Amino acid sequence: MPLVIITRNSKKVGNQKLLGLVKSLPYCVARHLHIESVKEAHLAPDDIEVKLWERSRFDTFHHDIEVTIFASHFPEREANLLRASREISAFIDGYLNGLAGGERPRTSGFVWIRLAPSGFSEWR
Repeated sequence: MPLVIITRNSKKVGNQKLLGLVKSLPYCVARHLHIESVKEAHLAPDDIEVKLWERSRFDTFHHDIEVTIFASHFPEREANLLRASREISAFIDGYLNGLAGGERPRTSGFVWIRLAPSGFSEWR
């Protein structure tokens, strides 16, 4: 169950744009972190948790939006880590900036994927 934490500069990334990203990002993350050959690494969009952290005046930031993804480590996932990070980054850049030309400043950001041994259980 990957956890995606989005931290944003609310002056650069408004609520409407953020809501669309929160709704669409689980599909992108599941697609790029799913490992077909490892049953325990299968992912669907409903497996992805998204949390929003608002920037505070005490934080140090260098980007308008920062996306950190925590996911369970599998060697097969690790082998594709850089590609997955780049693909998710490209998705977010395209969503936030589209075909932004010189008329408006681009929204900056990064994606950082962290893999670690983990266990997950839930109840309902």
